[in-house]
Amino acid sequence: MQILRQSSYALTMEESSVIFAPLFNFLPHRIALLMGRCAGGERVADVLLHLPTHGVMQHVLSTLEDASSLEKGTRIILPVTIQAYSPVCTKRSPYKIQTVDKQGNRLELIFFNTRPGYLQKRFPIGSRKILNGIIDGTQIPFCMIHPECLNVLPSSCGVVFEPVYPLISGLPNRTFAFYCRKLLSRISDLPEWLPESFRTHKGWPSWKTALSEIHNATKPERMHPEAYAHQRLFFDEVLAHQLALQTVRAKRSQNSGRAFPLMTHLRETLLQNLPFALTEDQVHVLQEIDQDLSKPEAMARLLQGDVGSGKTLVALLAMLRVIEAGAQAVLLAPTEVLARQHYETFMQYPLAINIALLVGKHSAYGRKVQQDILRDLASGAIDLVVGTHALLEPYVQFRDLGLVVIDEQHRFGVRQRLELVQKGIQCASLYLSATPIPRTLLLTEYGDLAVSYIRKKPAGRKPVVTRIQELSKIEDVITRLHLRLATKEEQAFWVCPLVDASEKLDLTAAKKRFEYLKSCFGERIGLLHGRLSAQEKKTVLEAFKVKTLSILVTTTVVEVGIDIPSATIMIIEHAERFGLAQLHQLRGRIGRGNCEAFCLLLHARPLSYTAYHRLQAFKNITDGLELAEIDLKLRGGGDLSGVKQSGFHIFKLGNAIENLSLLEEAHALAKDLLTKNPDFYLNPNTPEMVLLKLFKKDDLVLTTTQQSIGPAA
Repeated sequence: MQILRQSSYALTMEESSVIFAPLFNFLPHRIALLMGRCAGGERVADVLLHLPTHGVMQHVLSTLEDASSLEKGTRIILPVTIQAYSPVCTKRSPYKIQTVDKQGNRLELIFFNTRPGYLQKRFPIGSRKILNGIIDGTQIPFCMIHPECLNVLPSSCGVVFEPVYPLISGLPNRTFAFYCRKLLSRISDLPEWLPESFRTHKGWPSWKTALSEIHNATKPERMHPEAYAHQRLFFDEVLAHQLALQTVRAKRSQNSGRAFPLMTHLRETLLQNLPFALTEDQVHVLQEIDQDLSKPEAMARLLQGDVGSGKTLVALLAMLRVIEAGAQAVLLAPTEVLARQHYETFMQYPLAINIALLVGKHSAYGRKVQQDILRDLASGAIDLVVGTHALLEPYVQFRDLGLVVIDEQHRFGVRQRLELVQKGIQCASLYLSATPIPRTLLLTEYGDLAVSYIRKKPAGRKPVVTRIQELSKIEDVITRLHLRLATKEEQAFWVCPLVDASEKLDLTAAKKRFEYLKSCFGERIGLLHGRLSAQEKKTVLEAFKVKTLSILVTTTVVEVGIDIPSATIMIIEHAERFGLAQLHQLRGRIGRGNCEAFCLLLHARPLSYTAYHRLQAFKNITDGLELAEIDLKLRGGGDLSGVKQSGFHIFKLGNAIENLSLLEEAHALAKDLLTKNPDFYLNPNTPEMVLLKLFKKDDLVLTTTQQSIGPAA
């Protein structure tokens, strides 16, 4: 049976050999290098899936007389003869070349900052050239600035359409389009992975036809996201993601786990030393986790909770159960700042366990200490380790890893989470997310993963008062801040969108704002951003914690991992540039004590409709899940930053937020395909595996062994 199955797909690899081949097999080396860099991959498939985003209309003319009726800025294609070079007056003067059409009408070519020798070689006198460029139809004689030259004149006069691709410097659009069509002519259609009834119902073309319609589009509508060809390709990408996701989860669910007996000595010690009681939500979530850890299946649970709701404490209580049962636990954090904060918090508790910190900057605590940690992890002498990406290194081994906790899980890739969980046997996993994931997206990304929520914050915390003000009134803000810091022992964060000034973006940079505020407030100002070394960040944060500094000017590096109860003021410049999820994270840095806290949103004018309603919603609503739902409705196709912040998968060929119905259909179809052929990955030639390979998802499926992994994004 297996032999027959393999032979039935024997043609598949032959047909798909070109699509998965390196670009260097078919293109000049330099062109292949540029196109691969532009498309984000060195395969033919990567280039063909790099789709044009729009197009330009061009008028094919036989003579310049036809140009007089065209609007200014119209792009034309015209054959001319090179007649003469105009003398250059100064070094800064543009170089001009005189040309004529077949009726003797003059067209002047203008070039800036170009060597005359190069132009004379490119445009020799007496040669015929097919020019492509924009002319000014109101000027006599006509002129064209920096025209391109075509190799072939379109077959007839009239209007032609040219797709335009997102490109990198040094790669002309026409060059990319030419070689893209050349590659397209070499490939065969792939075996169809969509059921015929489904594709017919949708009215979608085959995979290759869809590609051809977009790359050879003759009208702008052909490349619109709503066009059938574009919808087909985007659905393929979503289906590949869903198929890989569900296959990995199916493998995980087949794996047996182990039950960890509940012994409460360590937990009781911790709870007795807390200055507060657990909230109802924390107790409920801990019960859900305990039920998972009591079963002979590997736990895989996503814990969502607002900023400051106590997720880390619940995770620690879960880790203590596993440790008391004789296994080890690990907490993975995305930044060293956050990892250190967790480590320092855990060390404050009188727990009779060995806790270690392992981060990438080993020089921070010495090479010998690092070697001791690695040895003690392997021997089991260390019960709990907190760290960053350093934990993923192959030389980090455990004696018996029982539970993996990943904080801010959306900041890690699927393979990274897999690497860590595979360091244990029958390992349980708990994923923490302070960034709310809209309910609408939970089905497609985390549909069959157990999800817990902590909605209420610890008692005694007052809600943060949020205000909105124009950036032009910043002097009034500084005056009020001066008075507030002078009369109360408070501290403030001042968040800027950039580290350094940018010529492209008219935004305030943290360094510039730091210098200005330093002139207003003196030496009690600190600066924190991602480009500082680990030691510099630590020094600044320590000074802020002990109140040596009153104001910390920073970027979004403080979005996670900063817990300073005395900080009660958050000022965010250019708040209109941030998504609701990121604003919510930033606001969560204050109001962590018992004092009233204030968040001020400074915005530039004018505000767009979406930005206005986003800021108004943020001002009036404090619940993270509710904000996530509003952000999803407001965002539409304009701003994907909120999607990125939520950890939701970013697709190359389309906007997930605008196509939620397609996501749901892909989720259902992937489930159906997996039910009909659960072992499709055993044969690399099945249509499903070809689809996964097309979108680089085959590795994830093939490297998924019998170990359990967490949510994919």
